[in-house]
Amino acid sequence: MIVLPSDHYIQDEDEFMRTIEQGLDIALHKNCLVTMGIKPTRPETAYGYIETGKRAECLEKAAVYKVKRFTEKPNKEKAQEFIEKGTYLWNSGMFIWKASVLLEQYREFLPDMYECLMNISAAVDTECEAEIVEQEYMKIDGISIDYGILEKSNDVYVMETNFMWDDIGSWTALERYLEKDDSGNSKKGIVKTLDSRNCILYGDKRLIAAVGVEDLIVVETEDVILVCKKDRDQDIKQLLKILGAESENEIYI
Repeated sequence: MIVLPSDHYIQDEDEFMRTIEQGLDIALHKNCLVTMGIKPTRPETAYGYIETGKRAECLEKAAVYKVKRFTEKPNKEKAQEFIEKGTYLWNSGMFIWKASVLLEQYREFLPDMYECLMNISAAVDTECEAEIVEQEYMKIDGISIDYGILEKSNDVYVMETNFMWDDIGSWTALERYLEKDDSGNSKKGIVKTLDSRNCILYGDKRLIAAVGVEDLIVVETEDVILVCKKDRDQDIKQLLKILGAESENEIYI
């Protein structure tokens, strides 16, 4: 199995494919869980980090290390410490493993979820498959594989990759790949600015007019207008949770 998030930017596809092949080889021969680590280029607070342990032997194709520790998104000071220490990689969220090995990890660390998976497996290609899948799925806790397995397992290795990578899962990340005007504004759609600097202005159909503002994200779509400070873009996820908790019948005006 190869797990690849959809919102990543990878520039060197040939090197990326070579890394995938090497990861497959490692996962097949060592019966382990393999993740891809990215060498940090800045003290990024939006990514998780992986502390590397001892370098794996007999693996000459790539720099591969036993994972010592996973660390969730740090503050800027801690992220700078990680870079200076030199033993930390960004956690890319890309994984390679054998299904059988992963199932054993579920059995050991998430036994309740493992039981649900086995019940689903037994129902495949039977008349009650859809019913069992729905029934068992409702029992599963929403825990990520990072928390549930990777942070607990002793069988996780990280490959230090050599391709150019970026996670563009936020507006400020996407900004790195958008053209800017002379005032540092990134624009898309019908946008007019006056004395405005370093903004992300992303429109659909209506005019966005910005006067005398700085460091803002303004996004106009058919049903939503988002206004956010650029240094708070990670909090948009929290806003979505709040909106999701509201009644489905509530009308926002």
